[in-house]
Amino acid sequence: MEIQYTFLQVKEGMTHAARVTVSSDPLIDGVKIAEKAGAQIPSFSSDWLEAARQGAEKALQAHLSLGGSRVGIEVVTVLGTEVDTRQDTVEVAAFCAAWKAFGHHESALKIEYDGRWTVCPKEAN
Repeated sequence: MEIQYTFLQVKEGMTHAARVTVSSDPLIDGVKIAEKAGAQIPSFSSDWLEAARQGAEKALQAHLSLGGSRVGIEVVTVLGTEVDTRQDTVEVAAFCAAWKAFGHHESALKIEYDGRWTVCPKEAN
């Protein structure tokens, strides 16, 4: 099943945006990036793929630390714009998409901004 998460925030007069789609698959070990994950937009940054991988991996580790079962994640698409998308926004969007794919709810997450966007489960604090 594919899960899409759109991260869109305005902070200090700047828009921060990214959209990541993931698919959960018990046959995948860990986090995998689909071959065409960034092919949808011409202004795609390859750094976004690594940020998406890191975000999904952090979500997997948080899920496992809460006693969840191991399920693989494939990052299917990463979308953004040259102006509004940074690695941290992609990482947060990927974390949230993977978190939802593991069956958790977004309300269980804490998303913060201190010059850089971060996300973690509320229980982790």
